[in-house]
Amino acid sequence: MIGHAVQDVRRFLVTHVHGDHYSLASRVRSITGAETYLGEGERQSLRAITEADIDERMRQALRDAGAQTLADSWEPHELGTPDSWADPSAWIKDGHEIDLGNRTLLTVTTPGHTLGHCIFVDPSTALTFTGDHVLPRITPSVGFEAFIRDNPLRDYIRSLQRLLTRPDTRLLPAHGDPCDSTHARVSELLAHHESRLAETLAAAAGAGPSTPFEIAARLTWTRRRRSFTALGPNDASLATMETRAHLEALCDRLLVHKVSTDARDAYAVA
Repeated sequence: MIGHAVQDVRRFLVTHVHGDHYSLASRVRSITGAETYLGEGERQSLRAITEADIDERMRQALRDAGAQTLADSWEPHELGTPDSWADPSAWIKDGHEIDLGNRTLLTVTTPGHTLGHCIFVDPSTALTFTGDHVLPRITPSVGFEAFIRDNPLRDYIRSLQRLLTRPDTRLLPAHGDPCDSTHARVSELLAHHESRLAETLAAAAGAGPSTPFEIAARLTWTRRRRSFTALGPNDASLATMETRAHLEALCDRLLVHKVSTDARDAYAVA
């Protein structure tokens, strides 16, 4: 934006529908007339965010995961103004090319962090704008969205693997510093989740059917290996649902199976 004002921005290419990515772009559009582009796969997520029962659905997801105390402390969403969540000017699909005059960006869908996350690749300069899909220092949260789906971690891993089939590029993330190799960071993220799946499997073993909340409490969290009890309510909610996502991926690999106990989801080692 050096040398330009916000009114000079004519188009926002948004990777996903989270508030720190989409809502301000939508709000600016209502003021300046700039266009907003968003991946077609985010339609359901955008609808879910603005539904009147969103907070109750989020609480119910926590209850289903055995986290009644977290559901009780859940704070309602601050949605802002209605135009913050208006439909984009254009829904874009995988493979959509965006002509910027001196370059063309290619849209690549990468579901996982959200249902319809997408990234933008500039083949001419070997750059990829990765949004939250590939971050340089952390792995994005997976599993606690307005639109809850069955196996988001499987989707995320497949999206990472897809990037390894494409030419390597310089990584331009939404949060953090650029990196020279998208492939190198993707490989680190895949290794991290394999390690985390093994840790989750070990935490589920030997204790009989356990809820995601109970299994999350047996794991450590963040790069600093903090205990579950040291997390605040919001982070503990994310941790619980991320544990659920890892358990669902283990179910997909036939290493864990899901059982029902007292109207809550529970998992046991197969």
